[in-house]
Order: sequence, then structure tokens, then C-alpha cells
Amino acid sequence: MHPEVGVVVTDSTACARCYFDRASAPEQETVEYAEERRMALADAAALKKLAVDYMHPEVGVVVTDSTACARCYFDRASAPEQETVEYAEERRMALADAAALKKLAVDYMHPEVGVVVTDSTACARCYFDRASAPEQETAEYAEERRMALADAAALKKLAVDYMHPEVGVVVTDSTACARCYFDRASAPEQETAEYAEERRMALADAAALKKLAVDYMHPEVGVVVTDSTACARCYFDRASAPEQETAEYAEERRMALADAAALKKLAVDYMHPEVGVVVTDSTACARCYFDRASAPTQPSFTEPKASTTSTHTVQLKPKDAKTNVSSSKEVVASKRLPTHREANIIRKSASAVQLYGLDEDHDDSASFF
Repeated sequence: MHPEVGVVVTDSTACARCYFDRASAPEQETVEYAEERRMALADAAALKKLAVDYMHPEVGVVVTDSTACARCYFDRASAPEQETVEYAEERRMALADAAALKKLAVDYMHPEVGVVVTDSTACARCYFDRASAPEQETAEYAEERRMALADAAALKKLAVDYMHPEVGVVVTDSTACARCYFDRASAPEQETAEYAEERRMALADAAALKKLAVDYMHPEVGVVVTDSTACARCYFDRASAPEQETAEYAEERRMALADAAALKKLAVDYMHPEVGVVVTDSTACARCYFDRASAPTQPSFTEPKASTTSTHTVQLKPKDAKTNVSSSKEVVASKRLPTHREANIIRKSASAVQLYGLDEDHDDSASFF
């Protein structure tokens, strides 16, 4: 155990070479170095003991002096509650169960990862590699999908940067220096976040007012609630409420009014042929029924002069232009026009519509009275 101690002999004639001092012997550790190592190991053991005492306060202090008396720091009345050995064991088991569940979840979510076994004699068929198994996603495809999603995220970031120029550019390089396109002196005025918020609130108020207006204008639409426990009486469905118009009846009335408007337009077109036809198609081309070449000649009417008597004197045109108007042979005829009662005609005003032969029941060729 102590080869460093020399061999002592009593034979003065003995001569030998020391095994440990020979030239080819390995270098021996000196007594000083061994002492230093012993002290270093003793310090390490003391530090280890302190570390164990610190990490395991639940382990009591063991003393060999029966007269020693002291209060334990960790068992004092004001000490915080310590974790017991049983609780620590329970926690270790819970963490072990969580780790096992995590491993099962990883195996379920990544069927492409093969099962690793340490038993060389194990033999089984893989559920995911069987012939009837659905096609699994390969690692290359998953990587491609990850890259595609990353590209989509980058495009989304660019779109957000483009659509929201009011958001400043964030850089991590303190030496970066540039002029912002949107903050330049000649840039158009940007909408502030406060203004955008005010506009959003205004639009929300307008939407709420629109909803109220719709509820007021359409009482036939029922009130929709999401609370199954809500209970109330509807004002419009109460027993004493007046009968409301249904949507079908309103639609029928709208169609009836549209038909009446169309019939009115046809009646106006029939009663007022003097009103021209208005078209919006510039290429429309048609012939007027009353201005056609084959239309009969319409009589012209002159407005009669006002008279105090019920008779009108009509001077006939002389047959011979050479007849002297001052002679006694001048032909002057007086004609009294019949009244509408005598002639059995219909009295019409000057503003009445003339159908010019289209109405056979009435004489359209008669004069106005």
C-alpha cells in the first residue's frame, strides 16, 4: 500500500535496483500531492453533504452527541409547509403517467414514425403499414405542407402591411435608417386609428338604427331571441291587436297595383293618341297609324266666332267670279246651323279626343259646340 517507503536490508553486500526508482518506472505521486488530493476530496464530500442537506430538508439531522440540543430550522412552528415523501412519490408517479400519455399521443399523431423495439425476436404486423391501411402522409409531404403554410403566413403579413399602412415598420437593427413612404411630406393624409374607431362606432350605430327601423316598418316579422327562457307577449299577436296584413296579401296587392298602373297607361295611350310614343331604344323604327300614306283624309275644323244670337250667317261663294257684288242678283244665303239636340249629335268640348273614324257609334266628323 506504501511503495514509496524504501526497502531496508541488513546485508551490506546486497546490491539491487529499485523497481520504482528505475529509469523506465512511471512517475510516482509525491506525498504533498497526495495530501492535496485528499483535502480536495474531503472538501468535495463536505460540499456534497451540504447540497444533500439543502435539497432534502425532509431528512432529519443526525447527531452523535446525546447532550446536543437545538431547534430544527425546517420543523419550527413558523416554517413553511414541507412536501412529504408520500406526496413527492405521488407527484413522481403522476409525472410518469403524463410522460407515458405524451408518448402515446406522439405515437398516435405520427404514425409515420416506426416502432422501435429492443427485442430482436419480436415479430408483429404494423397497423399502419398493412395492405389495407389508408395512405399515410409522408415526411416529405408534411415538410412541403409546412413550407406552403409558411409562405401563406408570409403573404398574409405582406397583405396586412399593404392594407394597414398606418401601422409602423418594426425593425431590430438599431443602425437601420430609411424614409417611410407613408410619412413623407408629400404623402396623402392617412386615416388615424382614432378616426377609424370613430367610423366603426358610427357604422355600428347606423346598423343598430337600421335594425330598429326594419323592426318598426315590418311588424309582421317575428322577434328572434336566443334565450330559451325568455317569455313575453307580442304586441302585434295579442288577442286585441288589429288584423295584420300578411306578406302574401301585400304581394298580391302589389301585383294588383302594378296591373292597374299598366291598364291606366294603356287607357291613357288609347284616349290620347296625340301624345307621341316615347321609346328609350335609339334603334327603334315604326310607322305611325294616323300619319301613314293610306290613312283617310281628316276634316279640318275652324273655331266658330262668338255671336249674341243662335244663328250664323254664312256667305256662299259666288259661282261666277264676274258677277257684280253690288247688283241685285247677288246671292246671299242665310243658314242656321242645327243644335246638338236637333241634329241628335253628342256635344263635345274643344279639348275632347277625336278618334277620327275609329268610333263608329259617335259621329267624329261633327263640329265642336
